[in-house]
Amino acid sequence: MIERLATLFFERGDIGHVALFLWAASTSALAVAQLRQLSRTTRSFESFVLAIARLNAMLASDNDPHDKPKRM
Repeated sequence: MIERLATLFFERGDIGHVALFLWAASTSALAVAQLRQLSRTTRSFESFVLAIARLNAMLASDNDPHDKPKRM
Protein backbone atom coordinates (compact mmCIF):
# COMPACT_ATOMS: atom_id res chain seq x y z
CA MET A 1 0.00 0.00 0.00
CA ILE A 2 2.72 2.48 0.98
CA GLU A 3 4.86 1.47 -2.00
CA ARG A 4 1.90 2.00 -4.29
CA LEU A 5 1.31 5.51 -2.91
CA ALA A 6 5.02 6.33 -3.11
CA THR A 7 5.14 5.17 -6.72
CA LEU A 8 2.07 7.25 -7.52
CA PHE A 9 3.65 10.37 -6.03
CA PHE A 10 7.00 9.79 -7.74
CA GLU A 11 5.36 9.22 -11.13
CA ARG A 12 3.22 12.34 -10.93
CA GLY A 13 5.92 14.56 -9.49
CA ASP A 14 3.84 15.36 -6.40
CA ILE A 15 6.70 14.73 -3.98
CA GLY A 16 7.09 18.50 -3.64
CA HIS A 17 3.53 18.74 -2.41
CA VAL A 18 4.14 15.98 0.12
CA ALA A 19 7.29 17.69 1.34
CA LEU A 20 5.43 20.99 1.62
CA PHE A 21 2.60 19.32 3.54
CA LEU A 22 5.05 17.64 5.94
CA TRP A 23 6.87 20.93 6.51
CA ALA A 24 3.59 22.81 7.13
CA ALA A 25 2.25 20.10 9.45
CA SER A 26 5.44 19.95 11.51
CA THR A 27 5.65 23.74 11.72
CA SER A 28 2.02 23.94 12.83
CA ALA A 29 2.61 21.25 15.46
CA LEU A 30 5.61 23.16 16.79
CA ALA A 31 3.57 26.36 16.92
CA VAL A 32 0.81 24.63 18.90
CA ALA A 33 3.40 23.19 21.31
CA GLN A 34 4.90 26.64 21.82
CA LEU A 35 1.48 28.19 22.48
CA ARG A 36 0.71 25.50 25.07
CA GLN A 37 4.02 26.15 26.80
CA LEU A 38 3.37 29.90 26.75
CA SER A 39 -0.04 29.31 28.30
CA ARG A 40 1.47 27.17 31.08
CA THR A 41 4.13 29.80 31.74
CA THR A 42 1.55 32.57 31.92
CA ARG A 43 -0.55 30.61 34.43
CA SER A 44 2.52 29.88 36.52
CA PHE A 45 3.54 33.54 36.51
CA GLU A 46 0.01 34.62 37.43
CA SER A 47 -0.03 32.29 40.43
CA PHE A 48 3.37 33.67 41.48
CA VAL A 49 2.08 37.24 41.28
CA LEU A 50 -1.02 36.31 43.30
CA ALA A 51 1.17 34.69 45.96
CA ILE A 52 3.30 37.84 46.20
CA ALA A 53 0.15 39.97 46.44
CA ARG A 54 -1.14 37.71 49.22
CA LEU A 55 2.16 38.06 51.08
CA ASN A 56 2.12 41.85 50.67
CA ALA A 57 -1.45 42.02 51.93
CA MET A 58 -0.56 39.87 54.93
CA LEU A 59 2.49 41.96 55.83
CA ALA A 60 0.91 45.37 55.17
CA SER A 61 -2.40 45.12 56.97
CA ASP A 62 -3.70 44.23 60.39
CA ASN A 63 -6.71 42.54 58.80
CA ASP A 64 -7.23 38.83 58.48
CA PRO A 65 -4.14 37.47 56.69
CA HIS A 66 -6.32 34.99 54.81
CA ASP A 67 -8.06 37.74 52.84
CA LYS A 68 -7.71 37.06 49.17
CA PRO A 69 -6.05 39.84 47.18
CA LYS A 70 -8.16 41.41 44.49
CA ARG A 71 -7.31 40.47 40.94
CA MET A 72 -6.33 43.29 38.67
